Amino acid sequence: MGQAEIDVLDMTDIYLVLLSPGGGDELQGIKRGIIELADILIVNKADGSLEATARSTVLDYKNALKLQKARHQDWSVPVLSISALESKGIEEVWNEIMKLKNHLQSSKYSKKIDRRKMRSGSKERERIKSSRC
Repeated sequence: MGQAEIDVLDMTDIYLVLLSPGGGDELQGIKRGIIELADILIVNKADGSLEATARSTVLDYKNALKLQKARHQDWSVPVLSISALESKGIEEVWNEIMKLKNHLQSSKYSKKIDRRKMRSGSKERERIKSSRC
């Protein structure tokens, strides 16, 4: 996991990861770090000849996530499949986003998120100032 991923995490409330259907290599290497940060995983292209592969990829990620702790207390990272081509699964993704938004707003994490964003904003302002010099 690189600094860029951590910087993005500090600037966002919800971290979605969009994945293509694929084999076991998907669970290895660089994506592993990104997956550890994810609040919601989405497997795209669940249509046509890739539909079965997408279902298999969803199951692979669901199983892999059982071995790690979610970023937010009392939250289980959902793994969803969608087809942008056929407009399938989009509403389910939106519903999960809204569930997480409500969960975060109703929890003690709301203040923690606000403090994190303030720190992140300050760091970003300093970075911009220093790049102008």
